[in-house]
Amino acid sequence: MKLKDETYYFKWFREYVSSFYCKDDLVNNNIKIKEDHTLRVVQNISELVRSSNLSREISELSILIALFHDIGRFEQFAKYGTFSDKESEDHAALGVRILMETDVLDSLSDRKIDLISKSIYFHNKKDLYSGDKDKDLILLAKLIRDADKLDILKVLTGEFLDPGRSVNPALQLDLPDNNHFSGYAIENFFSNKTLNNNKIENRADFKLLLLSWIYDLNFDHTLRIITKRKYIENLLSVLPQNDQTENIKSHTFNYLSKRISNFSTD
Repeated sequence: MKLKDETYYFKWFREYVSSFYCKDDLVNNNIKIKEDHTLRVVQNISELVRSSNLSREISELSILIALFHDIGRFEQFAKYGTFSDKESEDHAALGVRILMETDVLDSLSDRKIDLISKSIYFHNKKDLYSGDKDKDLILLAKLIRDADKLDILKVLTGEFLDPGRSVNPALQLDLPDNNHFSGYAIENFFSNKTLNNNKIENRADFKLLLLSWIYDLNFDHTLRIITKRKYIENLLSVLPQNDQTENIKSHTFNYLSKRISNFSTD
């Protein structure tokens, strides 16, 4: 079976999201944030697909994965009032359940549904699923992870750098404000490991978690975008100033210089 016309899925998405808007401004603001985020992730994944010259089928599937990757966020915030999976439930697993309970993917083959649902399920996990040798699944999972990170970095570095804006606590997983990194965060960052959302302790750790995403970028083009838009420099500029900060900056730039020197040629 073939994909329905792309406009069908976007129409379904808009109608589904609109059901969560209500009289509560806090809820509406956060629903809008995730709606806009989703549409930018669609744009990001389209750019990554073009830059990698991937097949039409991968391109079509990647658009649906991007469109539905955060579909669980809307029910999550409406039900729990948070985007913290630790304080509520895994939004990716929730999203897959929502897709399976509706008829939005019913016209697709079992193979395509499997690729979409698994890519969405693994998009927020610390480590990319490696127990499956399905090359299409691994490729699609890598695409959505990079596309998602690009927009989160855009949104949060923009908020951090705006002195007149109070950063939305929900976007920082409702973590306590603290200027000191936890031992867990420091140890893993300097070991070139991405941090786990469920193990960080405060907003300082959260910023280091975002920075640790440099260790989990799957496409050279993603790093080119991040470098061009200065997301890393901007993130480093808003880190808490303590005895670890300069070491973090040096480690980051050393890692990036090595990674960039190994860029493949387009």
